[in-house]
Amino acid sequence: MGKSAYQIRTAISSDLDSLPQIEQEAARQLGDFPAKLARSTACFDTVNSIETFREGMELGRLWVAVDADNRPVGFALAMEIDGNAHLEEIDVRPSLQKRGIGRALVQTVYQWAKENRYSTLTLSTFSPVPWNRPFYERLGFETLPESGLTPGYHRIREHERTSGLNTALRVIMRRRLE
Repeated sequence: MGKSAYQIRTAISSDLDSLPQIEQEAARQLGDFPAKLARSTACFDTVNSIETFREGMELGRLWVAVDADNRPVGFALAMEIDGNAHLEEIDVRPSLQKRGIGRALVQTVYQWAKENRYSTLTLSTFSPVPWNRPFYERLGFETLPESGLTPGYHRIREHERTSGLNTALRVIMRRRLE
């Protein structure tokens, strides 16, 4: 991110308590989106647990973007699905979006995936939201056709559906690692 006031680093224990709030702030933007993204905007209040973040941290799969005072302003959480690296969650405080923080977080996960010899990085996102699918396309991701979904991605779709999300508006995307 160059001379930005924000840096990306591996998460530490003292970061964890702030991550659910960042996730919720970012998710609330989706509740205001004109398309019907979910059965109820209440599903956007559900966030990852501290335990989920702790597990990601312990596995070396959680990164935070921090401000000049070393306070988290965004994060990325990765996991593995069917042999692929998967960007499970990425969020940046809404007031700090459009500053390259999200792009830097995605790039960090991409580098981690390459270093760990994954061939593909995937994610699931809303297609019609301009700061989602188009953002990832600019970063080299492409939509994976339904016929290309493996069992792990079908489980993600089912979890999204039972969580109240409109899965007809969601896509699984992938970026092959070079």
